[in-house]
Amino acid sequence: MSQHRVAATVSLAGPRRLAASLAAVLLVTPAAAHAQQSDASPAAAGGRFAVGGDLSASFAPEDEHYFNYTDYELNQLRLVTGGLGASLRVTPWLTTTAELRFENAEYLWVSALYVRVRPAASVPLHVLVGRVPPVFGAFARQRYGADNPLVSMPLAYQSLTTLRRDAVPANADTLLAVRGRGWNVPYGGGDAPLDYATGLPLVASSRWDTGILASYGSPRLEATLGLTQGSLSHAVVRDDNDGKQVVGRLVWRPSAAVALGLSAARGEYLDEPAVDTLPEPAQAGGPWVQQAVGADLEASAGHWVARGEVIVTQWRVPVVDRPQVDSPLGAVASTLEARYRVRPSWYLAVRGDHIALSDITGTLYGGAPTAWDAPVSRLEAGGGYLLTRQVRLKLVYQHNWRAGRLRVSEGFLAGQLAFWF
Repeated sequence: MSQHRVAATVSLAGPRRLAASLAAVLLVTPAAAHAQQSDASPAAAGGRFAVGGDLSASFAPEDEHYFNYTDYELNQLRLVTGGLGASLRVTPWLTTTAELRFENAEYLWVSALYVRVRPAASVPLHVLVGRVPPVFGAFARQRYGADNPLVSMPLAYQSLTTLRRDAVPANADTLLAVRGRGWNVPYGGGDAPLDYATGLPLVASSRWDTGILASYGSPRLEATLGLTQGSLSHAVVRDDNDGKQVVGRLVWRPSAAVALGLSAARGEYLDEPAVDTLPEPAQAGGPWVQQAVGADLEASAGHWVARGEVIVTQWRVPVVDRPQVDSPLGAVASTLEARYRVRPSWYLAVRGDHIALSDITGTLYGGAPTAWDAPVSRLEAGGGYLLTRQVRLKLVYQHNWRAGRLRVSEGFLAGQLAFWF
């Protein structure tokens, strides 16, 4: 069975909550399955039914500038998250997979629930229907504690922009006034009171989308095409805007040491209530879609593994008032990561990230073209040590930079203890 992990992470959220969360994880982990991997097969576990799971604990000082804030209003470095899942091979051509997860004893949800159909035993084609694994990008396959060499996620999969799915900036000045405040974006004003909520990441990695995927795989080439309810930056269970996302990924492996991936996605991100609040002329300019392309490369040699990824995305936004927002709004995220295995029991790793954004022009900043949100960068370095075959300790130092009217930077030590089976 694939060793992709269902992770859990320890917060500094108070002794009672922490104790309750850890107790919950310890009770459910023995029944947890590695449901996160789309090609998980019960047969690989020696039978029709497969179970597995893991637990990890992350700890860090307070993030005063919200560099590690997620779209579910949690600090990813101070987080308890756990899961339990199962995979059942009903027939040789039909497998069902389900997983239940929680975060910080605050969120409990069904993270995966899908059936996998293999129409012909001789053809490596699989069709998945339900709440399905992510398709776009490379990091989704190293999302959880034991597979991620560091503690945080790349910025493209976590950092929050000042765009929201449930509200629209009135004009360019409204957008420029909240640069760098993706963790708490206020929109409204005029006759409407200010409304605060988190912004959208470039790629949502905390939740899976709902829809149908078709995947073809061979040792050299993998291709996946999907139709889902949400968008790249906002996964959903129920459709909230009558739109659909088309997403695809192609992976080519010219050798066992090299993998090249290409991804693309296009889907509507604004929900229906937000569209309904727009003036009629603005509503006529829809649909309001996010589209993205990505390229990633992984290469290994000896004790080294290196990964790189670039994601280019843009959102079409309504033109409501002057000064007008220059639509679409673009963002480019780049990530470079390297890991060196010093000995079988421990490794060193480093990752650098940056998000650049397109310019818009308003009356703020002297009327000069200015990035619509604050560019952000991150450098994280550290290592992991295998305490036992199933327990790993990670220690890292992370430093972040954010541009804006007030340039800020922040660095701190963080750690994570990961257990899996």
